[in-house]
Amino acid sequence: MKTLILEDDELVGELLETVVAGIHQGAAVSLARSLSEAQQLLDIDSRYHLYLID
Repeated sequence: MKTLILEDDELVGELLETVVAGIHQGAAVSLARSLSEAQQLLDIDSRYHLYLID
C-alpha cells in the first residue's frame, strides 16, 4: 500500500509514518512537509492508495 502523508510538524509526521508502517506491513510511505513537496511527489507518481493530510 502506497501512502502519502502531508504534515508540516516533523514529530507528528514521523509518528504517522510509523503508525501506517506498523499497521500495514510492507507499506511504502512518503512524507511531505509542505504542499509543494507533496506536489513534487505526486508529479513523480500520482498513484497512492491512502492520503493523510494535515
